[in-house]
Amino acid sequence: MIGILVLNYKEYKQTIEFICHIKQLKSNYYLVVVDNNSPNESYTELKKYESENCKVIRTQKNGGYSYGNNYGMQWIYNNIKVEYVVIANPDTIFDDNYLKSIVSFFADNDKCGLITGIMLNKDSSIVENQIWSLPTIKEEFLKCFLLLSKICKKNKIIQKEIQFINCVPAGCCEVVRSKAFYEVSGFDENIFLFYEENVLAKKMKEKGYITGILTNCSYYHMHSTTINKCYSLIQKYKVYLNSMLYYNRHYNSCKGIWYILLFLCSRFALMEYSFYIKIKHLRPSND
Repeated sequence: MIGILVLNYKEYKQTIEFICHIKQLKSNYYLVVVDNNSPNESYTELKKYESENCKVIRTQKNGGYSYGNNYGMQWIYNNIKVEYVVIANPDTIFDDNYLKSIVSFFADNDKCGLITGIMLNKDSSIVENQIWSLPTIKEEFLKCFLLLSKICKKNKIIQKEIQFINCVPAGCCEVVRSKAFYEVSGFDENIFLFYEENVLAKKMKEKGYITGILTNCSYYHMHSTTINKCYSLIQKYKVYLNSMLYYNRHYNSCKGIWYILLFLCSRFALMEYSFYIKIKHLRPSND
């Protein structure tokens, strides 16, 4: 049996679609739906879809992506023993072949801690910038400036002739080896949103596990607007920068004067981005 974990925040209709999709799978699975303390009727509506292999639970607070998924993983650990868990966004679609391919690769590679497949758009085109390398401090400095950020992009090209690419993959529909996830204590709950992939990949790497993408399977990402409904562009960027600072201080050995400089650069980045957004909105439309 494989575990499937999905996190919901307010958008219960989309999560219900995800549940209905999962129920069509032929694989032996157990689905855990975590409502991240939504301030609407999400929990009540989602509870209607519980079954013998689908459990709906609710957190006591909205602690963000890391907190919500750790909460679900802890429930799985306490209640069902599964070797692998899919941690999926509710706006993703995958099939039995996706699960079979990844579980098979896990079985043959015991040092693999996290795997995902190729992320596709609705039209089946490959999503750009879905895999990358762990960032260096120098690259994090450069990313604080709009023009210089183009220089330091480390997004890798997906080469389908290579079965497995060792990288940091986007975390929309990742499958974790339960043993590895619990060994590294899961996600860092000090990060509310963004940088979760880098943190988990870094922690697994330090424990001797590899993370990456399997090129013989894929899933669809429908690109939900949940985050956009909760945050403005500037608010999202501010959250991103705060997560970036935390990651570099705690996982990238950025200390002392270097951290102060990175902090100052991040404040400049926020001002620069805010100015860019204002200018962009002032441009006349072509209509």
